[in-house]
Amino acid sequence: MRVLVVGGTLFMGLAAVHRLVEQGHTVTVFHRGSRCELVPSEVAHVHGDSRELTKYRSEIASFSPDAVLDMALNKGSDAGELVRALDGLTERLLAISSANVYRSYGLLHGWESADEPYLDADSESGPLRTFHIPDDMEHDEKIDVEREVMGAKHLKTTVLRLPAVHGRNDPLHRGYEYLWKMDAGRPHIVMNDVSGAWRWSRGYVDNMVDAFLLTLENDSSAGHIFNVCDPTAMTQAEWVTAIGEAAGWSGEVITAPAAPTSSDSDYRHHFVMDSTAIRRDLGYRESVETAEWIRRTVAWLRSSPPDPERREAIRSTGLSFEEEDRIAEEYHRSR
Repeated sequence: MRVLVVGGTLFMGLAAVHRLVEQGHTVTVFHRGSRCELVPSEVAHVHGDSRELTKYRSEIASFSPDAVLDMALNKGSDAGELVRALDGLTERLLAISSANVYRSYGLLHGWESADEPYLDADSESGPLRTFHIPDDMEHDEKIDVEREVMGAKHLKTTVLRLPAVHGRNDPLHRGYEYLWKMDAGRPHIVMNDVSGAWRWSRGYVDNMVDAFLLTLENDSSAGHIFNVCDPTAMTQAEWVTAIGEAAGWSGEVITAPAAPTSSDSDYRHHFVMDSTAIRRDLGYRESVETAEWIRRTVAWLRSSPPDPERREAIRSTGLSFEEEDRIAEEYHRSR
């Protein structure tokens, strides 16, 4: 299969490119031109701005892709450009979206309101946000992306909605905010009791790539939207505990009302996805179990920590050690 990957030099896109090559597919990557050295030598490159993809129709046509995997769709205009660029050049499109389309995301960020906490797991037919994310906010508007690509009559499109994704090359270094304290020998990590009980769907980079390839190779997925995530969503306290176990940390995770929350998010509302459909319809299963991918993530975070500036920003955020010690002492005294 000849696959064009748009945005294939970072995180999940890079992992997908490597897997496609390993499985014998012919791959061309469309990207801005940086990080070329990370891509397998067998891969062809087209350098440009994906927001101007129609300018590169001749290059795309010369490759004659059987399918396109687009990792770089952040708003509706990006998706509209992609749809126009692919008209008559290919039929098969896999577009990567996220769980931010769901109403639970709007509730979490305070853009929408509810009388009761939202505790359900969102299936693909779950309620979507009514709040439209403007271009100047630091959040992608995936609802517009999905509307554009699914509405393209000349494309057989599948959309995958992803959770918080962890693992090697994660630009956000998710988990480091706790791991560095564990490696510093802290006896406890303190978090607010509400945010500690908050549940968030997660996944591992290699398992996401499993879903990408399964979808690309399965024509029956065309015309469908699927959630992809681990089958069980841990609470934040469970997540930190799991990191500690993988890290060999012997400390204690404490959830206490006295601890402030780490952001302005409304953690009464869970942000959980239901991945039943892709398991039932396509036979999706994770190739890396949860405990193992957390272990691998911890190992990667230790070997590839954030750059010094980012590392300092993470370490200076949240409770100081003195504040943690005070809350922990009060917590134990009250029990």
